[in-house]
Amino acid sequence: MDSLLDRECNRRQVVPRSQPVALAGHGGNRYAGLAKRIDVAVDGANRAFALLGEIRRPKRGLFAQPRENEKPAVHLLHGKAKYTSGVYAVSIAGRVEDVRRRITSACERSGRAPEEVTLVAVTKGVAPKAIREAVDAGVRHLGENRVQEAEAKQRALDDIDRLVTWHMVGHLQTNKVKLAMGLFAIIHSVDSFHLAEAISKRSSARRPILLEVNVSEEPSKYGFTPDELPRQYAAIAQLPVLDVRGLMTVATQTANAENMRPHFRRLREAAERLGLQELSMGMSDDFEVAVEEGATHLRIGRAIFGERR
Repeated sequence: MDSLLDRECNRRQVVPRSQPVALAGHGGNRYAGLAKRIDVAVDGANRAFALLGEIRRPKRGLFAQPRENEKPAVHLLHGKAKYTSGVYAVSIAGRVEDVRRRITSACERSGRAPEEVTLVAVTKGVAPKAIREAVDAGVRHLGENRVQEAEAKQRALDDIDRLVTWHMVGHLQTNKVKLAMGLFAIIHSVDSFHLAEAISKRSSARRPILLEVNVSEEPSKYGFTPDELPRQYAAIAQLPVLDVRGLMTVATQTANAENMRPHFRRLREAAERLGLQELSMGMSDDFEVAVEEGATHLRIGRAIFGERR
């Protein structure tokens, strides 16, 4: 905890109209000085918010939680005051609003329009009730990692099927392709020619896909290496009914989102060389950097639904 706070102190930057607030429930203890170290912008609140509702792992960032009946209008600044941490409001609707605000800010910094970025709420391990809350909050794109889980959820949420588009964002096995074709409108994770061929054979209409690229070239990850991507793309693009729209990558977990910038930039440059327009990159810990580097699809789970249990 102390090392995390010291790191934030070293990167502290004063923000106009921000005011420090004390830790609720920590008066007089060794964290009472937190207010002197971290700036919190308070907008429309009558009193201070409770800070640090939970810090489980430093790489997850700092989390703020408003007190009951207070507006979730606080953000904790870090990373040279450029990116805001996730503000975990009481409701899923509040979290969706916060994510959209952060997307808009990232777009403003990079000269983009928020409409260029599609928010895909990833529902892995999320109950249908919580998914419905996200849809009620305006989410229109849902991502799932597992075919069987998507099938069960779509049955439970059949009344909102017309409102949403389902994206396959996890590893897809070839023996699940037939079922997946009836569940998903777009596949983000085509990681081999064999899989692309299976999708082509099972699709009766034009099928949008993204090619998964292992930008970091980690042995544990799926996807084409950057070196083999051009050759594989050329072959897959010739398969019937496939509409190769762009590239996707799964980021390396890191305590500093800025560490992912070179990887996101490398994916964007690879897409540009192939003449592809769509980039699925950026998750809860790093999506603002991804937006700045050209992401068109963000796969956000925890920042909307909270930690999976």
